[in-house]
Amino acid sequence: MVRIYLSPVDKVNKPPLRYLQVQDALVLGSGIPWTIACANIAWELIYGVIHPNSLGQVISFVPWLIADVPIVYATERNIWSFVGYLGL
Repeated sequence: MVRIYLSPVDKVNKPPLRYLQVQDALVLGSGIPWTIACANIAWELIYGVIHPNSLGQVISFVPWLIADVPIVYATERNIWSFVGYLGL
């Protein structure tokens, strides 16, 4: 089996293979929510700010876009401490 990444903690603890397989699946699967979140933000930006067809689109998309900005900011600010923890 080819491992994506074996962290220093995993090298010391030597977990079972099944644990490492689940860990890899979770790492690989973490890109899916990011893709969905980026598509959602793009949709809200395009149809709420750049090219709204009606006032209803502005009223419904802009508040969600404003709510997404702090979430993305907090995630991006804190993700690097998590990546450093993993040893990447």
